[in-house]
Amino acid sequence: MSHKIAMTALVTAIGAALASQSAFSAENDNTAQEMEKIAVVGSRVAPRSVHESPVPIDIFDAESLEKSGSMGGELSQLLHNLVPSFNFPRQSNSDTADIVRPAQLRGLSPDHTLVLINGKRRHTTAILNTVGKTGRGSAPVDLNSIPMSAIKRIEVLRDGAAAQYGSDAIAGVINIVLKDANEGGKVSLTYGEHNTNFDPTDEHLKDGETVLATANAGFSLGDDGFINATVQYRTRNATNRAGFDQVPGWEMDPEWSWSGASFDAAVGNKNYTVGDPDEEGFSLFANMGKTLNESIELYGFANLSEREARGSNFYRYPHNTYDNVVEIYPNGYIPQSVGKTTDTSLVFGVKGGDDWYWDASVNYGANEFELDVENSLNASIGVNSPTSFHIGNFAYDQVLLNFDVTKSLSLADVPVALALGVEYRNENYKTTQGDEASYALGSNLGAAPGSQGIQGLRPEDAIDVDRDAISVYVDIEFEITDELLVGTAVRYEDYSDFGDTLVSKLTARYAITDNIALRTALSTGFRAPSLIQNNYQATSTDFGEMGALSTFAILPATDSLALALGAEALNPEDSDNISVGLSANLDMGLNITLDFYRIDIDDRITLSEGLFVDQNGVAVSDMPEASNHPGINGVQFFSNNVDTRTKGLDLVMQYTWNAFDFSFAYNKNDTEITNDSVINVEEINTLETVAPDNKMILAGQWSSGAWSVMTRATRYGKTTRVFDFGDGYEPEQTYSGNLSIDLDVNYVFENGLSFAIGANNLLDEYPDESIEDIAYFGNFPYDIIPPLGMNGRYIYARTSYTF
Repeated sequence: MSHKIAMTALVTAIGAALASQSAFSAENDNTAQEMEKIAVVGSRVAPRSVHESPVPIDIFDAESLEKSGSMGGELSQLLHNLVPSFNFPRQSNSDTADIVRPAQLRGLSPDHTLVLINGKRRHTTAILNTVGKTGRGSAPVDLNSIPMSAIKRIEVLRDGAAAQYGSDAIAGVINIVLKDANEGGKVSLTYGEHNTNFDPTDEHLKDGETVLATANAGFSLGDDGFINATVQYRTRNATNRAGFDQVPGWEMDPEWSWSGASFDAAVGNKNYTVGDPDEEGFSLFANMGKTLNESIELYGFANLSEREARGSNFYRYPHNTYDNVVEIYPNGYIPQSVGKTTDTSLVFGVKGGDDWYWDASVNYGANEFELDVENSLNASIGVNSPTSFHIGNFAYDQVLLNFDVTKSLSLADVPVALALGVEYRNENYKTTQGDEASYALGSNLGAAPGSQGIQGLRPEDAIDVDRDAISVYVDIEFEITDELLVGTAVRYEDYSDFGDTLVSKLTARYAITDNIALRTALSTGFRAPSLIQNNYQATSTDFGEMGALSTFAILPATDSLALALGAEALNPEDSDNISVGLSANLDMGLNITLDFYRIDIDDRITLSEGLFVDQNGVAVSDMPEASNHPGINGVQFFSNNVDTRTKGLDLVMQYTWNAFDFSFAYNKNDTEITNDSVINVEEINTLETVAPDNKMILAGQWSSGAWSVMTRATRYGKTTRVFDFGDGYEPEQTYSGNLSIDLDVNYVFENGLSFAIGANNLLDEYPDESIEDIAYFGNFPYDIIPPLGMNGRYIYARTSYTF
């Protein structure tokens, strides 16, 4: 969608409406405090309080979000700070994963968590993560495209919910509820930067300068309608946590370089760039609602978000004639991946009714990603090589039509709440080729072909595909007695590209007393292979062993060559979720929830290792099926080849005493592969041990008059990194846990102006330094996977005006 069309859709949507966001929305409560206790996820039938819910739910209001110390407006970082089972590593040198960073809930894949906005499915990104460590092979929702200032509250359902909401809801559901005030608003300006002591190079660094400007305002639409609009602008400078380069010995190989001595000048320099990329972007959101009469309401919301970021690749050394042309880059160079991502969405609906309450809506969402590489070259072209290349365009969009009805009735004097629904979804995915020079093999034989950093899509890689899916669901809750609530849900989905599936869920809650209850949930779930996983294709050419030219491709599992190598058409991932817990809402102001869970996932979709011969030892290039892929030597494809079991517990405690609010949250999580799948040690590491095994958050807030102070201590558990460099060389390191202290101090003046200062990682902690085998000759002193991050202390100041 062009910017002009997207802006027109946004302006048009301002005339639409949203009162309480579909059949999932909570009725208006008398106080804001009561509203904050109500969740609209967890049940398609009726909203329930956190204590009354049969499944675990976390709710975070706008004030909690603002004081989260979330490093300059990133929603993923905010959830990382607040939710103990949420992990958001800050990946670097990982191509597009630097730009659209995936996050995970309960240590599972990013695409195992369903994201909703006002109860409506959010679209995913158009980019497939094939290089990054966390979420490799996934195309997640870009949470950072959603401005925090537009959010009224966030609800995190920590339980499988595919039977209620459909595909992807295996680990849980994140529902983002937009602000709906019809008056007032807030403007805010935040400046922050990293101010840190970096021991590996004995430097005091100031970088990552971030400016975040937001404005939110509510307007009335007559006596019974509203428009709530938000605009956000954010710019962030890069950080760099590279160490001093000791230069790999092979870079001085006389076969590749003019003179080994020419590398002496590179030794001991900070040649690499490791950290957060340069980033700039804006986001517009509008949330609207209008009551037409006593029984009919219109609702809608729309957004346009755009962000451009510049991520760094590995440094190319000065006189290495394999991947450099000294006449172009006499001092070497760092290729930079430049991504421009654009998100648009428009939701419009109407709801009403008396006896039967109904809700009909249409939901459009799209992501476009333009990928370039700059400060690069195609060494095989030589001195005439361009230095900037277009790698390709990627586009994904979805259209959903929903119709839901709810009704309260009685069966044999048992109160029953019934929800029924049907959904039609159409998805489209399209890629276009890059510049010819970005993949070409020039006349300078022996030098690297294609653009350095990342090669462009070829004409044969470009695709344009779509699929349809239709689903129906039933969700019923029975109040058997005043103490016992039982619920069940069944969902059937049928996809045009792989078939159908049926999943179900059973929940129960038993109140031992008015304040203490036991709860449990049993469910089957599924995650459909994404349209992108089913169809993605990319090809690259390089020189392999003995200097032989090698062409390698990621192919769809249904490609004839992939099928000949053992691939099979992808099936959905199937899950079995079990949770047992306790909820206590005690009169003394103490609330406690404790939940144990187990998630078994069969047929997890992973990206295979590279295959260069078939089962009979025939080289890929000699196979008849390779005729459609000239010159191809190796193949990767997605497959359903891994079964896993995830076990863990969540403990959440909240206590209010006078002017103090305290909270304690703890997650323990462990994933193991349960079948004999043949995958390499890096993939095993990604699935089992790359996420922290536990996380603890202890927070306190004090408020008195105009002052408020928030402090938070977060203890991250250990993580493990494994590399497979071939020939049995598999270095491994386990990084110990870390403690981070965050602080936010706020003062509100009588005229509505407020001022705050704060810090994330106040004590300037860093993870363990990487061992020599992983630090890559001193260039990467800290790994990207420890959840503490490697940027050090971040300090900020914020001024706001509420009107």
